[in-house]
Amino acid sequence: MKGIKLLIVEEKGNNLKEITDAIANQPDIEILDIIEKSMNLMKGISENPDIILLNPSIFPHDELTSVLHKIKRKAPRAGTLILLKKDIEDKGIMEALIDGAKGYIKRSEVSRYLPDAIKMISKGEVWAERRILNRFLTGAPLIQKNIESKLKTIPAPLTKRETTLIHEVLKGSSNRDISKKYKITEMTVKTHLYRIYKKMKVKSRAQAIAYLVYP
Repeated sequence: MKGIKLLIVEEKGNNLKEITDAIANQPDIEILDIIEKSMNLMKGISENPDIILLNPSIFPHDELTSVLHKIKRKAPRAGTLILLKKDIEDKGIMEALIDGAKGYIKRSEVSRYLPDAIKMISKGEVWAERRILNRFLTGAPLIQKNIESKLKTIPAPLTKRETTLIHEVLKGSSNRDISKKYKITEMTVKTHLYRIYKKMKVKSRAQAIAYLVYP
């Protein structure tokens, strides 16, 4: 299996050790490089990483937006995973997602979930809590505009019902929620979603969301 090339942007110390320990036994994740100073980020990006694990604190205050924009320009295929401190507000998380981050992970979750987050983002999916993802997808006009634009460019257009259901998916509704709301069976919901994903050429909810949200 092709290894996932990971670029770590983090300072030396216990946090870095926790990160490397979390993926030490993952044969399909390869540490491409470890960048400890913000000035060396572009050098690391030039090595064509698949995933960039980024600690925003390594950069001067309020530079995360410009950093994420640079990453999108220089490494459009790389997925950026933001490493979060405890005290960041939801607004800051959503701004990072709007600026191009494909997910975030809290420091307290690194040892348990980091490998899963890396692998999910490498498949074109998004790693974020449902409540944040819901606020992000429904509260940002730019995202709404991008979603509507993407829906219009699907080679096999969605039917009216399929369009309604994909919007439910974007709201975070489960198959059961959709079933109850539209008075159809969960199997019918699954059938509709299967057809939608096939038209979009994706394999899961998370991939569908990533397809509609990101350029």
